[in-house]
Amino acid sequence: MPDPLQDLLTGIGSQLTGGVKTALKDRAEQDPFFWARDIMGNEAVFPERLTDEEAGDWVKLFEYIYSFGKPGGVVNGVLNSSRNTLKTTLLAGLMARFIGRDRNIRIYYCTNVHSLSLEMSRAVQHQLAHNEKIHEIYGRFEPEGAKQSVARGEDDDANWTQAHWTVKGRTKYLKEPTFTAGSVGKTAVGNHFDIIILDDCVDYENTKTAESINALIEWFKLVRSLRDKKSTYGPGGCTLVVGTRYEDGDLYGYLLGEVSDDKDQLWRQFTPLVLRAVENPECWSEVEQRFLDPVLNFPHILTEDIVNDERRGGAYHFSMQYQNECVPPGEAHFKREWFPVINAYDVPQGLRYYIFTDFAFGLDDANDRTALWTVGLDWERKAYCVDFDVGRWSLNERCTRTVDYAQKYDVSKIAIEQVVSNEGVKATIERLRDQRRLKFSIQEIGGRSTETKKLRITSLQPRFEQRRIFFVLRDSLDMIGIRKQFLPIAEDGMPAKTGEILREFLRFPKATHDDIPDALSDIDKIDQQTRTYYFGGCGRMASPQQMYGPTVVNGRVLFTEDFGLRRHTNATQTQQTGGNFWGRAAARFRGR
Repeated sequence: MPDPLQDLLTGIGSQLTGGVKTALKDRAEQDPFFWARDIMGNEAVFPERLTDEEAGDWVKLFEYIYSFGKPGGVVNGVLNSSRNTLKTTLLAGLMARFIGRDRNIRIYYCTNVHSLSLEMSRAVQHQLAHNEKIHEIYGRFEPEGAKQSVARGEDDDANWTQAHWTVKGRTKYLKEPTFTAGSVGKTAVGNHFDIIILDDCVDYENTKTAESINALIEWFKLVRSLRDKKSTYGPGGCTLVVGTRYEDGDLYGYLLGEVSDDKDQLWRQFTPLVLRAVENPECWSEVEQRFLDPVLNFPHILTEDIVNDERRGGAYHFSMQYQNECVPPGEAHFKREWFPVINAYDVPQGLRYYIFTDFAFGLDDANDRTALWTVGLDWERKAYCVDFDVGRWSLNERCTRTVDYAQKYDVSKIAIEQVVSNEGVKATIERLRDQRRLKFSIQEIGGRSTETKKLRITSLQPRFEQRRIFFVLRDSLDMIGIRKQFLPIAEDGMPAKTGEILREFLRFPKATHDDIPDALSDIDKIDQQTRTYYFGGCGRMASPQQMYGPTVVNGRVLFTEDFGLRRHTNATQTQQTGGNFWGRAAARFRGR
């Protein structure tokens, strides 16, 4: 016979349990921090409260990640945050929440190494299969017979493999799994996704050369094309790129707009967030080897002891991995503002032209490249870089290119390093010169073995800092000037840091290759016997325009004092226009 009291207690218990579950679900839905910290079990590493006083910039990091894919939130995002700020932990919680809310969702997650993507796959899978709090809120996700299916090696909807898996309870027929793990260089061609997350896809290996950087960017474009254009997320699908910086113009730099290309404006679709560990890195003391009164942006994670320890490992590493600045401000040998660009019509006539070279002989990606500079010098030896080329070419091709430039600009000399390996280069260039009946000479530069490459390149600093070198933009007829692929221009009218030329100069001496600045380092070489420059300027009166200099630099008209150039007077008028005009007029009147 049924017990009325027991039935009453059971009913009350069910109602209470249901009420608790409802309250838990409501809070998890309304409070993403409660979900990420308490439901996902991150109490040990997350701050107790999401406040600026306790968590600093980590609040911005958290809110940015949890706004991704949300209506009215981040649709396409690029996020740079200091290493060890729990970015991946936050992403794991975010993806679990996506799946809990929508079992029809399709997520594509990529990292630089496939094994790391599989680790993330296992982490999210484990939460959905074993986290009882998630089960109370959203129910169970593991398909019936999943473990048995895995054991049998079957590949079907019930099989929760590490590379891809599908949760139970889908209401739509979709060929793509709920979660797919990928890695750099691989794409799930033919599939379509609602959410694409690229986590730490940029690393040291794929930023060694400009070619590897561009290859990663092209891979990213292919991956992004896997978004389902009919997805309700976005709508049209959402993409999030997360990581720390490695190189100017890397994938993050591309999405931050550092690469200026009128035909490629994809970066404008991305919402950026860049965070750094220390707000005042200039307070670092080399003597005490610590930050003096630092302002920490992640105080609960990156404590003063941690940032001091990481900074002792070197400014370069700390600047990239914790400050998201590719070159420490105080360690840059060359600065972006030292690269004035001018238009081709501002190049004076009558310059004396030279070609400066740095020949390399390896054809592999790891080898240096051959760099060729075509430079004109005026009577004050101000330099006008009118053409440039760089690449990995065979012996015959590099010599042919060199002579082509010599013929085009009627150069006086070609500079090559005096080493045994260049004897074949010299002989080939001389043969091509004689065949074309050209008149340039070959100037061999000796003594390089007695000086370091770093010292040679550093010797260019005064010329750059004094703005005694100009870089000529390619003209509309594609006749003269440096091509855009080597010298792209940013929106502020100055060269973009992502171009081939600035990349090696600004990263020196940390750049993987330095053949571009090394080729130019012979421009001020002096003949030790005659104590004169190997590469002299033209005659003083070769062109009246030389007395004035360029009219437009970096997209703006120069004033008299800019770059130390004489604007409205020539060299013979300087004395006449100086001093007191009325005083001189009165003196002339009295002398009549």
